[in-house]
Amino acid sequence: MQFTIAARWMMVLFLVWTLPSEAQVQRCHTDEYMQQLKQSDPGLESRIQQAREQTRHFLSQSSSQKTDRSAVITIPVVVHVMHHGEPVGTGTNISDAQILSQIEVLNEDYQGLNADLTKVPAHFSNVIGIPNIEFCLAQLDPQGQPTTGINRVNIGSASWSDNLKPGTIWDATRYLNIWVTEISGGVLGYTTFPGSNLSQDGVVIDYRYFGKAPYNSYNSKFNLGRTATHEIGHWLDLDHTFENGCSGGTPSTCSSAGDRMCDTPPTANANYGCAFSTTRNTCTESPVDNPDMWMNYMDYMDDACLYMFTQDQANWMRAVLNSSRSGILLSPACNNQSLFAYTGRVIDAVTGSGVPFAKILFKGGLTYEITADGAGYFNHPAFREDTYAIYAGKWGYQTRLFSASLRITAGSPALTIPIDPGYYYDDFIMGYGWTSSGSASTGLWERGVPIQTSYNGETSNPGEDVPDDFGESCYVTGNAGGSAGNDDVDDGDAVLRSPIFNLSSYHDPYLSYYRWFFNGGGQGNPDDQLIISLSNGITTAVIETIDASTPFSNQWNGVKVRIKDFIIPTSTMQFIITAEDRGAGHLVEAALDKFEITDSLPTAGPHVPAVGIIAFPNPASDVLAVKINGAIGRAQLLVTDVSGRVFRNMYVAEHASLTLEVSSLPAGLYFLKLKDTQATVVRKIFIFR
Repeated sequence: MQFTIAARWMMVLFLVWTLPSEAQVQRCHTDEYMQQLKQSDPGLESRIQQAREQTRHFLSQSSSQKTDRSAVITIPVVVHVMHHGEPVGTGTNISDAQILSQIEVLNEDYQGLNADLTKVPAHFSNVIGIPNIEFCLAQLDPQGQPTTGINRVNIGSASWSDNLKPGTIWDATRYLNIWVTEISGGVLGYTTFPGSNLSQDGVVIDYRYFGKAPYNSYNSKFNLGRTATHEIGHWLDLDHTFENGCSGGTPSTCSSAGDRMCDTPPTANANYGCAFSTTRNTCTESPVDNPDMWMNYMDYMDDACLYMFTQDQANWMRAVLNSSRSGILLSPACNNQSLFAYTGRVIDAVTGSGVPFAKILFKGGLTYEITADGAGYFNHPAFREDTYAIYAGKWGYQTRLFSASLRITAGSPALTIPIDPGYYYDDFIMGYGWTSSGSASTGLWERGVPIQTSYNGETSNPGEDVPDDFGESCYVTGNAGGSAGNDDVDDGDAVLRSPIFNLSSYHDPYLSYYRWFFNGGGQGNPDDQLIISLSNGITTAVIETIDASTPFSNQWNGVKVRIKDFIIPTSTMQFIITAEDRGAGHLVEAALDKFEITDSLPTAGPHVPAVGIIAFPNPASDVLAVKINGAIGRAQLLVTDVSGRVFRNMYVAEHASLTLEVSSLPAGLYFLKLKDTQATVVRKIFIFR
């Protein structure tokens, strides 16, 4: 039968008012959660649709996959127990037994081994689907070390927040992350769909609805572990069976409307409780009008009345694991067999001696970042056979891609990796010892893959690092994702300092880097700054001051400067970048990537080789002749003082020669800045009277 919208809402209200007190819960918060994420991440909806297109393409190209489910797909699981400091097995710090009972339920439900599958009504017996998916608690962590797959995190008196995800998440392309915690508002659980931001990707379940009795004794209606079965269905891109009510009720619409599954009958509303007739029917579809499939795991019934997937649902989930979530298939995390010790040495390419405390990175199914000892030797005791991209480097040496693809087995010989000395280069693929500090309450600098955020349609935090460097990481202020104000720099400054570098032997050193700065929102005009400085151990000189008025600031901008124009090079140099939040409520985000020191004018780095500015005479009193070297296209030329105040602002063509009148400028130090959408070149000039 059909219901009007008003009648549906009356039914929902009636159910909420009449359910017993222990059922005053929200079975699933995923729809609301995903809407919140879409509001803060405008690109999320298109990524979800792109992931679904990948799944459809896989199904269309692999017809055998629709019926052949004999191959078990294994999903490594890490359970993050976010507790308040209770002893293990008490309150939010649930027991290992409760966790293991949940894994048992998942393996039964996703392999058709659940005893209550026999309760499926006869009219649905021909569409029962068995995904043949296995879940295992991870045996190897992302660094390749043995693990139980249970990660206990004491959050003290803090309440659960999605801001806790980025700091605890394991590689979401290789693991199913499940956070078990205390959720407010009576929510049982929620999750992300394929295409979601990888720093937030995974399932969140309240500890009182995780696992099954007798290990879970909190709620008699929801203590059989079906909340996790339901939420993981969403993680594998299943919608609720009642999605969009009675839509999708014909053969031509069933795959694109409603829950997108043609063998799940449309259902007007979520079904609750555990006392419905098997003939209950809230929608009319054609050519056959089937009853509601209220026993489907993707409905809202009590745990005891959820016990089936359909064939279309099973096919779709397996296709997801072969398309948008295919990284799971490559994960070795559920197999800690055949681990072996692996050794090697990093040497100086000039002297042949070992490089003390060099970094080595192996990127394969697992990622190993190893620090060598004082003689350059490295040893990992639990290495796994795989094909790896291998990097090596150290502060003061050139980072090197030793091999893009090398198979390493237990019988492989030890590696010897030479790296070139005399370079200060860091694209942050490995940790070379930069330090983060500051007075801000949130948003301090951290190294990682940047997570895009937006504010009023404007990108506030980059979604990717600078292209054409190693890896995908950079330094960014905060990195929680979500809304633009999520973990931005608040109420103070965030300071990032490089390790010390020695320029005493450099003839004419140049500094190059890429930076990003966003400042917006709040009351009044944004008045915050990004300040980039160099220290020589005696004095500190400001290289750049960027604020909301700086052109193109909220995108990657490459900058090259001659160090001697700002400060005397010494053996105790340090690069300092400071993001300041001064205005109440303003949003502040910043990022740094591809830092490099070279001798004489760089031949590579930010933007086109050999781009520069010649200014003559310097110092000047009345007229300054300016010549642009290098093909840069149309760009912006500015004259600013040390505070960033702009005195001249014009656009110039490539290879331009021009004359600037400077007689009206007060005597002092100024900067000549050449900017386009990708790079900034700075030259110091002096005006005298």
